[in-house]
Amino acid sequence: MWAHPFWEVDRPDEALDTIDRFRAAGLDGVEVFYITHTEEQTLFLADACTERGMLQTGSADFHGPDNPRFNRFGAFELYGREPVLGPIAP
Repeated sequence: MWAHPFWEVDRPDEALDTIDRFRAAGLDGVEVFYITHTEEQTLFLADACTERGMLQTGSADFHGPDNPRFNRFGAFELYGREPVLGPIAP
């Protein structure tokens, strides 16, 4: 899984190039749903993964109750989409 992709790249074309490069090396999926992703970024990643048949996960970051951004599990927005967990789903 590629975790929080828009931390490493800024533009959608960079993200897509990276997904394709990582996929060629065996990447199974992308952390599509993440608290810092915008709706545009989330939908872009979801569509890219769907087109490629890849898994789509969501972050479960928790960095303690005092962290203003990462203080609860599943704090990300789905924007009308759902994670695609395939064989890793419980």
